[in-house]
Amino acid sequence: HLGARELIIGGGCYWLSTKRLQAVRETIADQLPEFQGIVHEDSFRSYWGAVQGAQHQRLPKDFKPLYNEEPLIANKQFYTFRSLDPQLILRDDLMDVVMEFYLALKPLNDFLHQAFEGD
Repeated sequence: HLGARELIIGGGCYWLSTKRLQAVRETIADQLPEFQGIVHEDSFRSYWGAVQGAQHQRLPKDFKPLYNEEPLIANKQFYTFRSLDPQLILRDDLMDVVMEFYLALKPLNDFLHQAFEGD
């Protein structure tokens, strides 16, 4: 998103259908160490901070045992974003900066999207 006073970049999954949310949670549960390695990796956190998303008040019982180990399992969305200086749009290195953010986010996007294979 680019506006006169803001430049926002981001990615992940938002507005997931019930079927897709279930698939993402199953993928996280089945590959928890990989998921945690991605979202807690220093490069990811330095560019993006933490994964965002509203959490269900009542987590489906299949995922309750994982909640203490990985609270993100309760999320309804799995996204991240950053606000950058809008003057970046005028810089010669705009694409380099955006590519750095993209590469830091790509492992999470790839992980989330594998849940939709065969969809």
